[in-house]
Amino acid sequence: MKQKILFDYISPEYSLEVKETYTLQDFKIVRLKDFGGIFVCFCSFSTTKEIEEIWKKINGILASYLTEYFDTDFQKWNVYFFLTTRKKTSPSLQYKIENDTFFLSKNSLTN
Repeated sequence: MKQKILFDYISPEYSLEVKETYTLQDFKIVRLKDFGGIFVCFCSFSTTKEIEEIWKKINGILASYLTEYFDTDFQKWNVYFFLTTRKKTSPSLQYKIENDTFFLSKNSLTN
């Protein structure tokens, strides 16, 4: 049985550019094929200090970049941004990130 691919990568070249510009561990943008084309962004940081310093910048560039990919109003309300690090993130930073209402829904994940 052939495996079904449930998402499409959005501009791998742009993801690489963002990763290198902000010296991130990893950065990917995908669009789910189901659920109306929800966009999901994954961003891995080395330290929580990096998250604190640049998450708003990345949020801003995603806002301007992704709008060209929206086919429906539903899509602009369904963009999710996952920020990860292997370091412990303070509850205050997680709260600040997750409760920011600019452009997309944010989730901060730590090991």
